[in-house]
Amino acid sequence: MTQLISYDQRLIKANETQKKGSVTALSSRWYPGYHLAPLTGWMNDPNGVIFFKGEYHVFYQYYPFAPVWGPMHWGHAKSSDLIHWETLPIALAPGDAYDKDGCFSGCAIDDNGTLTLIYTGHIITNKPHEPETIRQVQCIATSQDGIHFEKHGIVLSEPPEKVICHFRDPRVWQEKDHWFLIIGYRTDDDHHQGTGHVALYSSKNLRDWSFSGTLLSDDSRLPAGMRSYMWECPDFFPLNGHHILMFSPQGLEPQGYQNRNLYQNGYIVGSWVENQFKPQTFFTELDYGHDFYAAQRFEDGKDRQILIAWFDMWESNKPSQRDGWAGSMTLPRELQLVDNHILMTPVKEIENLRISEKTHAITTLNNEKHHFRLNSPLQEIELIIDLRKSNAAQAGLALRTNNQGQETVIYIDQSQKRIVLDRNRSGQNLQGIRSCPLPETNKLTLRIFLDRSSVEIFVGDDTYSGRYTISSRIFPEKDSMGASLFAIEGKMIIDSFKSWVLQDANALYYHP
Repeated sequence: MTQLISYDQRLIKANETQKKGSVTALSSRWYPGYHLAPLTGWMNDPNGVIFFKGEYHVFYQYYPFAPVWGPMHWGHAKSSDLIHWETLPIALAPGDAYDKDGCFSGCAIDDNGTLTLIYTGHIITNKPHEPETIRQVQCIATSQDGIHFEKHGIVLSEPPEKVICHFRDPRVWQEKDHWFLIIGYRTDDDHHQGTGHVALYSSKNLRDWSFSGTLLSDDSRLPAGMRSYMWECPDFFPLNGHHILMFSPQGLEPQGYQNRNLYQNGYIVGSWVENQFKPQTFFTELDYGHDFYAAQRFEDGKDRQILIAWFDMWESNKPSQRDGWAGSMTLPRELQLVDNHILMTPVKEIENLRISEKTHAITTLNNEKHHFRLNSPLQEIELIIDLRKSNAAQAGLALRTNNQGQETVIYIDQSQKRIVLDRNRSGQNLQGIRSCPLPETNKLTLRIFLDRSSVEIFVGDDTYSGRYTISSRIFPEKDSMGASLFAIEGKMIIDSFKSWVLQDANALYYHP
């Protein structure tokens, strides 16, 4: 007979594994210097992001025992400045009757000074005659010190219809004396073709929830031919006078430049009137890169809406698994809504990572290359191009280059009116090109953040920074420290070209 392991024992074992992993993580050639990543094992969705008692907390899906997806725990990190993250003890471990096969995604809320987690308990039923062999329920856990959590079991056991089994990722907020909860779910037709929805619940005490109806379904706001079978990780929040429904649909087919990843992450803009969401736009992707999913947003003490996403993608190549870890989080981004379009810019605190600044004197390239060398794999680069005076067919940057042809290329394609990220030669057999629209602007700003295994591009125009973003993982070799500016078939006129070496913030907390 198998001996049952207590919850405390499960947490102790998981935390011991996490602590031992820091030696392996920091020795990895691709471990990030200023992005949140696991000390060992596997990381995916941010489960809960919150500003609590003067500190920023990020919880995340975590499997500490191997760099692969497994029975999900809740990892936990905190920061006082959004750039230096301290890994804390694991918040939740699976194994109880209501979450025996995983503590899936959810959210973190401040309930009158009590840090409260509401999450999905995942149960594999092993009943062969059922169409699906899983059950998902919503659970609650609380903490008084913000570090150690006590589970309190199920608070929502039944989905909107009993036949529904995919019922996960609760997101909770408060309005006056009521709490509201949204959650993704899936219905199936007679041919087992899924349809994604977001359900709405209300409560006065976070424990007793009443179903208020379906907030939105994909058959109402996604064009025909672009239907999805499940809406994961929903969020719902006010932004600049509107309300945003943000979610991650599964099953969208690629359409031109859109939906090129396995799964997407995006939003619909609308209004929130008498507990009804009235959409005004169709689904729009948040980020144009290879690796961006399951974003969560929170408000901080500075009246900012800040977003963090999983910086990876399902079924993608993850070379860091050979070093014992997988997954990362994007830089925290401040949100703004302009003309029903969400703009994302790095939070101001990122500038505190800058160690040294270099101003590059070059102002013109005419069908030529300008080579230079990166002083560190941790870089911020700002390139401002005068599009009125530039006429090159293609112009941009090749980064993290070496003598064996390795490179990550970012360039303007005038014929396509796109800004392109090409990582076909970014190392470790990565493949794929992604692109965003080229803004109609006089001056184009490319603000680029390089870490050891990632690139994030923030595209600005004459009026706004962060008009578009492109976020992708790359895995270059250590000797790939070359770079070049280039212009093909014409001129590129440069207004400003600066770069900064960035601090290895993770090394301050992770001591092998």
